[in-house]
Amino acid sequence: MKKNMSKIGGSKWGGMGIAIAMSLFVAIPVLAEESAGTVPPNPSTNVGANSEARQKLEMKQRELMDQLEAKKKELNAQMEAKRAELKTNVQEKRGEIKDVVEQKREEMQNARGEFRQERADNRIQKVSERFTATVERLEKIATRIDSRIAKISASSTVDLTPAKAALAEARTQLDLAKTQIAAFSVMTISATSTGATTTPPNKGANEAVKKAAKVIEETLRSAHKGLMNAVNLLVRKNEERRDDRNGTSTRPANVSPEAR
Repeated sequence: MKKNMSKIGGSKWGGMGIAIAMSLFVAIPVLAEESAGTVPPNPSTNVGANSEARQKLEMKQRELMDQLEAKKKELNAQMEAKRAELKTNVQEKRGEIKDVVEQKREEMQNARGEFRQERADNRIQKVSERFTATVERLEKIATRIDSRIAKISASSTVDLTPAKAALAEARTQLDLAKTQIAAFSVMTISATSTGATTTPPNKGANEAVKKAAKVIEETLRSAHKGLMNAVNLLVRKNEERRDDRNGTSTRPANVSPEAR
């Protein structure tokens, strides 16, 4: 009986202890809040604060985006200006290079034209020298013929008038050839330049030079023929003189000035 009572008593006091502990557990936080003077948060206030913070964040983002866009446009403008500057520089360099190339081309063409001109002038000079040498050779022959005529005239009364006339005609042709050679030696075959191209020596001038050379050749040929006639007439008259002395008559073959 005492055991049962003690059990009941123990059970009762144990339940009361548990109830007291639970009430204290609930009361302590409330007392703590009251003693601190705090107010529980208002859900509507939190929502407004979050909305304002979001708006500020969005404005900041828009400002950053605007700054980035402005910076992008500025960089694009700078790049475009730099590209235009480079393009202008490249075009200027191309123009300078083109001018240099054109100048070098003109210099080469002028040099080529001068070379052709010099070669043509040298050819004229060489031909002139050849003509002059021919005149000198024929003049020596004429001098020998003149000396022969004088010798025969001094030793006989043979009429040497035809030989003297032929010799005089030959000398006239030689004097004419000298004048023609002097004019020929100063002739030029001009090379014409028309900027981009240089033409070969002028065709008309070239033809004029050829024509002048042919005229000189004809004159020298006439002088040579006159000397041959003078020599042949002189030899014939000399043989006639011998035949008259010996009482015979012969007709010698033509003798060239070189053979005499």
